[in-house]
Amino acid sequence: MRLSSLYGRAFQAIGLPLMLAPTRSKTISLARRIRRQQRWPTARIQEYQLNRLTELLQLAERESPFYRQRWRERDVSPSQFTCLQDLQRFPVTSKGDLETHFPDGFATESRRSKDWQYVGTRGTTRRVMVIHDFQRRDHERAAIMVAMTEDSPYRFGTREISIPPDACSVHCGIESDRADSVSQQLFSLASRRVAWNRSSISDLRGLVMDTWICPKTVLPPLRLEGADDELRECVAALRRLRPLQFTALPEYLRAIAGYIHRTGDLPPPIPIVRPMGANFPRSWRENVESAFRGVLREHYGSREMGPMAFDCRVADGMHLLMSQHVIEVVDTDDQAVPAGELGRVLVTDLHNHAMPIIRYDIGDLARIASEPCPCGRNTMQIQLEGRVDDALQTSAGTVLSAEVISNFFSALPEIQDFQLSENQAGKWTLRVVPAANATVNEDELAARFQAWAGDTRRISVRTADAIQPESSGKFRHSKRRPSRC
Repeated sequence: MRLSSLYGRAFQAIGLPLMLAPTRSKTISLARRIRRQQRWPTARIQEYQLNRLTELLQLAERESPFYRQRWRERDVSPSQFTCLQDLQRFPVTSKGDLETHFPDGFATESRRSKDWQYVGTRGTTRRVMVIHDFQRRDHERAAIMVAMTEDSPYRFGTREISIPPDACSVHCGIESDRADSVSQQLFSLASRRVAWNRSSISDLRGLVMDTWICPKTVLPPLRLEGADDELRECVAALRRLRPLQFTALPEYLRAIAGYIHRTGDLPPPIPIVRPMGANFPRSWRENVESAFRGVLREHYGSREMGPMAFDCRVADGMHLLMSQHVIEVVDTDDQAVPAGELGRVLVTDLHNHAMPIIRYDIGDLARIASEPCPCGRNTMQIQLEGRVDDALQTSAGTVLSAEVISNFFSALPEIQDFQLSENQAGKWTLRVVPAANATVNEDELAARFQAWAGDTRRISVRTADAIQPESSGKFRHSKRRPSRC
């Protein structure tokens, strides 16, 4: 076991509780409770969800004008809610609803507090805002601790290297007079060079988090085209810093892994490799794990909803944090699909009483599995298959998720990268980056994809030097036409 791993265990067991003791945070005890709840009998966790939902629905009807009016129009009421299945009677909340009615339509006046925080999402195509109070943030911190450390050698206090998708992700929200270290910020406050106020205290908390609790080295985004210089520098940083955990976009992980396999320029083994920002295709896993000589671990979450699921050592999917959210996978009529079938993900946040978010369409596609897991957790498992906007539909009505499309092209050795897009007329255009020293027969590739997809529409195939990221810095390998709902 690494010395850094031993240090992390000691820090999380002793140092972190001591640091949080003077504060009102209950992160440690909440994390312990979440871990226990993962192993509760299914009936008990569902009873917990029912009680939390009942309280949340009643609060939303009393104090959220948006829900009160929408439910009145649909002739539904919390009084009709007697079991979890009754949640399907309530209408879905869309991102458009949040954009249009934020904040007055959702915020609850009785929970108004000076510690409210406005949280903005970093979506690929659109941004929404939500409100979190201290209690909600405390639950999120506890859920993050569970999602990041369960069945993992990673502990708070140990070094992580991260490559975010764009420069904005690095600096978002850090427009202040914040110092470069905890000691500098404390000196600035003590000498009154910086005023004692909510902003400066928030800066101090952020420095403590970034320096001691979750020390992280952030590397600049990679340009995945041209020479290997940036990949070589990244591997050199991994070799120099020896992180216990490496977090990056799936495309970055794949590109660095490809460089390592191609050149033999090995970094030291990295125990935990964690994709961020997008769905990680299962077909990429073996290549990435063998390059970094570690284990790829995943968790599922969003800025507005926090952590929602995390994986274990044995499940082919991620365990839902059922004590934090109610997760539904639904069809086009917003009704639950049978276990194992593909559907849209709806999320209800059980702990956000400052701004209730109920049956929120988060924009993802997934499948739900409820079989018992050998790891001992009794929560349901979710298998993500990408964004709704990245799924294509064949002329026969079959939905091709980003996951299955990526897996198809990953099996073709002559293809290094690709992007399949649908235009307004419903026609498909496939841009492919050939692998090194490989040639692509465009007509043959189009025919193979048509046969696999079961679609006869014409596909325009073009070769490219590289697939460019979106303005957010994330990559989209399949893009649905914007006009479809």
